[in-house]
Order: sequence, then structure tokens, then C-alpha cells
Amino acid sequence: MTNKERGLPPLSKEDLALLKNYVEAITSEAPLTVVGAGAGTGKTWTLAWRFVWTVLTREDVRHMLTLTFTEKAASEMRRRIAALLADLEPA
Repeated sequence: MTNKERGLPPLSKEDLALLKNYVEAITSEAPLTVVGAGAGTGKTWTLAWRFVWTVLTREDVRHMLTLTFTEKAASEMRRRIAALLADLEPA
């Protein structure tokens, strides 16, 4: 289903560039990743996927740390990571 069929606006060049940057942050082999952007731009989504990507692609994730600035953001991060991992479990 396309964005138009979902009733969403088409993605602009800026949106596509932002998505490309987020995909690079998620799949980076770098040991540290910092995601900084304005409110409502997908930072929590990106960090949640980064966490899941790392769990799926690395052998040792016992020393992984994900930080947020607020308790609310931390709760949302935990919720999203749990949902993503649950979606990936075999039925």
C-alpha cells in the first residue's frame, strides 16, 4: 500500500534523506551511535531499531547501553523494543 493509499502525504526529498540517515544509523557497524534531531522526527523509532538490529547481528550484546533524556522517553523506548522483538519471534 502506498502513502497515497494510506492517506499520507508523499515523502519529500528531505524526508527521504532523513530516512536514509536513520537507516545508516540503525545498520552502522560503529560501536557508538548518536541520533540527534528535532522533536517528532523519529529518534526513538531509530534507536529502538538500532537496539533490535544490534541484538540480531552481534554475538555479544551484554554490554549494550541505550540512553534517553527523560523517563517518558525511556518508557517509550522499552515499549517499542519489546514490541519489535515480539514481532520478530517465530509464531
